[in-house]
Amino acid sequence: MKRLLLGLAVPCLLLATGSITKQGVQHRQVLEDCLTLEWETGGSDVRSNYLLVRPTAEGIAVDQSGNLFVIDEDRIKVFDSGGQELRIVGRPGQGPGEFENCRRLTISETGFLTVVSGTSLHTVHMFSPELKYLDRFHYSNEQPYRSIASERSSFPDRVQGVISYNLDERVYSLSMREYVEGFTGKRRELLLHEKEGSVEIICEYPSSNYIHADGPAWHFDFLGTIHWGALGEHRIVYSHSKFDVEQKENGHSYTLHIHNLKDGSETLIEHSFDPIPIVDRDTARWRSTFRNIPDERSREDARNLFRAVDERLRQEDHKASLLGIYTDRQFVFAMTYSMRDTSHVLTDVFDTNQGIYIGSMYLPCYQYSMPSLACIRDGYAYEISDYRAEDPEEPLIRKYRIDPSVFRNP
Repeated sequence: MKRLLLGLAVPCLLLATGSITKQGVQHRQVLEDCLTLEWETGGSDVRSNYLLVRPTAEGIAVDQSGNLFVIDEDRIKVFDSGGQELRIVGRPGQGPGEFENCRRLTISETGFLTVVSGTSLHTVHMFSPELKYLDRFHYSNEQPYRSIASERSSFPDRVQGVISYNLDERVYSLSMREYVEGFTGKRRELLLHEKEGSVEIICEYPSSNYIHADGPAWHFDFLGTIHWGALGEHRIVYSHSKFDVEQKENGHSYTLHIHNLKDGSETLIEHSFDPIPIVDRDTARWRSTFRNIPDERSREDARNLFRAVDERLRQEDHKASLLGIYTDRQFVFAMTYSMRDTSHVLTDVFDTNQGIYIGSMYLPCYQYSMPSLACIRDGYAYEISDYRAEDPEEPLIRKYRIDPSVFRNP
C-alpha cells in the first residue's frame, strides 16, 4: 500500500451570495499538496475474480460506508473502504440481476444503486441499499419517455446517466435523435426528473457535440454537453458547457444551476473561465482509429466525416467551458479545460449551501484531456489508472484524501 503527496495549485476567488452569484477575477493564495494517496486496488495483489480488466470512470461509485463499486466484466466488483475485496454483485446474462454490456453506475444519497447497460444504453437495473435486486426496465418503452420523444419527433437515443432515490423517483440524463421520415442527424439533450410515474423536464438543449456526414457521426464533448451530478438535500447541479456560457467585455463565464428536486427551484452561480483553443491533438486520437479501415465504402464514409469535422471545427474558436462536474455532499468540483501540465486540469470548487465559489485546485486527467477521476465522496477522490495509454499501467483504482482546506472558504 503506497502513500503519495501531490502538489496542487489552488487559486482562490470570492463570490457574493444570492440567487445569481457572480465571480470576480482576483486570485488568492495558492494551496499546495491537496491530494494524498491512501491506497490502490484491483491489480495483481487481489484475488483473480476481483482483478480489474477494463474498468471505466463512468462505471465507478462509492457508497456512504466508503465501499467502492466497480463495473468490470459485466459484474460489479465491490471493495471495502480499505481497498480489500468485499463481494461481487451480478454476473453476465439476461436474467434478473444479470448484465449485458453494463456501462454506468451510480449510488444516490439514499443508497439506491443504479446500473445502465445494453449496446444502446436503454436498460436500467435497480438495487436496494442492501444490494438486493429490485427491478429492470427499458426506459425507452416507458410511456412518459415515449410521449416526450413523440412531441419532439424524436427517438430516445441513450441514457447518459441515472440516479435513483427509490423505486419511484429518479433523475435521467438522456439524448434523443430527431426522426422525420428517417433520422435527420439532429439530437437533443434532456435532464428529466421522474417521480411516481410523472416526468418533469429539468432542462433541454440542442446537442452541440455530434458531427454528422450523411450517415456516419461522431461526438466530441469538448464542443459542449450537459454535465451534472447529485448534491445532498435532494438537489442536483447541472451546466451545459456550450449553452450555459456568456461572453462579456471582461471575459467569459459559465453558469451552474443548483436545482432543488423537492420544489423545482433553482439557484445560479456564475463563474469566469479562460477559453481554451481547439488544437490538432484534440482530434488526433479519433482520426487514428480510422487509419486501417479495410473496405473502400467505410473509408469513403470516414473521409466524408473528416471533412464534416474539419468544417465544424473551422466554425469553433474554443473548447466548451467544462470538462466535467463532480459532486461531494454540498460541494461541486467543476473541471475546466485549463491545464497545468499534460496530466492536471484546473478545477473550480463551490459550496452550494452558501452559493459561493471557494477556490480552485488541479485534478488529475489523462494526457488527451479526459478525466481520470471517477468520483469524489466524503472528502476522498477516486482515480482510474491510464491502462489504455501507449505505455499502459495495469488497471487500478486509486483512493486519495483531499486536504480539508479545499472545502473551506478562506
